[in-house]
Amino acid sequence: MNTHFFAASLNQDIPTIDLHGIGNITSALEQLERQLFSFYTDKQKHCRVIYGIGEGILAKNVQTALNKNPMVLDWKHEDTGGSCIVLL
Repeated sequence: MNTHFFAASLNQDIPTIDLHGIGNITSALEQLERQLFSFYTDKQKHCRVIYGIGEGILAKNVQTALNKNPMVLDWKHEDTGGSCIVLL
């Protein structure tokens, strides 16, 4: 496991983007982009994105958005499921 991911996964106080309670995909992805930009401009090195477990629709859309976002260096699912760690 990459040491950056490992260190971030141990830290329960890292900035978090909680999307699993948002009613629709479009709103959730807009929130994701806004908060990623905010964390990036605040010089955060990593954050946690919570998308929940459910049917996996939000998770797939979040993964696609993270792969396309130029601020995201890398990301990895957390073993607990329903979230990922994002390196900025």
